[in-house]
Amino acid sequence: MCCCLCCECFQCGNGNNKPHSGTGPSTTDILLAIFLPPLAIYKRKGATAQFWISILLTVGGYAPGSIHGVCALY
Repeated sequence: MCCCLCCECFQCGNGNNKPHSGTGPSTTDILLAIFLPPLAIYKRKGATAQFWISILLTVGGYAPGSIHGVCALY
């Protein structure tokens, strides 16, 4: 069993057994995730729960927000 980082499932492939699109985050997205984590997540995923979690983590401490921002892009 493996953990797929693209869709966060615990099998190779996503829950629908469809292949991934193969588009990962760009260099700009990764730099934004390091310096402005909520903006990077909003740009990539919109105002989802990940976005709000990123805001809370960034306000609570810059490092947790940045780590979450980079991880949430994958």
